[in-house]
Amino acid sequence: MRLVRLTLVLLVMICLVIATSRLVGGTQAPARIDDLFTGADGLPCDMPCMFGMRPNVTDAAEMLQIVGTHPFFGSLKQTQSTAASGTEYQFSDQHQNITILLDTRNIVQSVHWLMNDCLHMWLPTVADLINVLGRPSAIVIPSFGPGKTYVFQNYEIAFDVGRGGIPKGCVNLTSSGRLDPHEIVVGVYLEGPAYFRRYAAGAPWRGFRSARFYFTQ
Repeated sequence: MRLVRLTLVLLVMICLVIATSRLVGGTQAPARIDDLFTGADGLPCDMPCMFGMRPNVTDAAEMLQIVGTHPFFGSLKQTQSTAASGTEYQFSDQHQNITILLDTRNIVQSVHWLMNDCLHMWLPTVADLINVLGRPSAIVIPSFGPGKTYVFQNYEIAFDVGRGGIPKGCVNLTSSGRLDPHEIVVGVYLEGPAYFRRYAAGAPWRGFRSARFYFTQ
């Protein structure tokens, strides 16, 4: 009888171990900033791209297929609005918002990722983006306010640090007058080439210096 009890206990323990391993294995890994530049298969997409979408290339049908299968969109709420200029899709939760804009031909024109707060597990920094995208081509620093925009013209991508105010919960790690790789990125933007030709602004990138250095360029 004792042997039977021991056998039953052992079987229960084995079942619990198997169930736990399946649960852990099936849990989605936390998102990382480089996931913004992967396709639904998790592999890096061909630049310029975000989530496997490319401006002036990806159509509405392909876009919807991507957001339906890409792990990044799995828990995001979708809304849609249409205007004379095209259709806008919003995907959001309490931490982030993704905006995908299509023109009247139903072709993707831009993809924007914005962070709503700094209360979740991962906080992307300037260094994280540079590790993925390489050396910026330029930087835009307004004459007032804390915002800084790093530009990667060859990838048709830009990202912001502190523009429009730091989201709730973020800690400003450095003074607004100094460029620093540890500052938190609050927005990443993929645009078509026409956007960067139209708004070709900023100073050529010369490394992490004081803002005053770039004001004089």
